[in-house]
Amino acid sequence: MHIIMGIILAAGAIAFAVSRIIQAGDDVRGAARRYKWSRRTNTSPLDGLSDPREAGAVLVTQVAAYEGDLTEAQAAAIRDGMAERFGVSGDEASGLLGFGRHAVGQLTDAANSLSKLVSPIRAACTDEESAGFVQLLQTVAAVEGPVTDEQQRLIDGVRRGLLN
Repeated sequence: MHIIMGIILAAGAIAFAVSRIIQAGDDVRGAARRYKWSRRTNTSPLDGLSDPREAGAVLVTQVAAYEGDLTEAQAAAIRDGMAERFGVSGDEASGLLGFGRHAVGQLTDAANSLSKLVSPIRAACTDEESAGFVQLLQTVAAVEGPVTDEQQRLIDGVRRGLLN
C-alpha cells in the first residue's frame, strides 16, 4: 500500500514540475520582448507600443489575469488563440504570451490604458479581424468559468474601441 501511495505522490510531483517548466518556457520565449522594454527605465511597457500583436497579447492576458494567476488552461487558450487569430507560430505565440504577462505585471490594470492598446489593433486590422479578436477575448475569459463583470467590462471597452 505504501508503495502505491509513493508512486502516486511521485506522479503528482512530476506533473507539477512539468507544469512549472512549461510556464517557465513561456517566460523565456518572451525574454526578447521584455528585454526591449527593460532597457527603458521608468517607462510603461505600453509606451511606444505599435505592434498590434503585442497590444492584443496584453489585452488577452489581462482578461485572463482578472481571475488571478494564469492557469495552464488559460495559457494554452491564449497561445492557441493568438496563433490562430494573429497568424503566428506556436513559439511566437508563446513569446507574445510572455510579453503579455510581463506587461500586465507592470500595469495596475490594462483597462486604464485601453486607448493605447486598441489604437494599434484598430489601425492594422479589418472589422472582421477585430471581431475575431473580441471573440478571442470572450473565449479566454470563459476558460475558467463564467465571464466576470470585470472581464466583460474590458471586453465591451475593446469592442467599442475596435468596432465603432
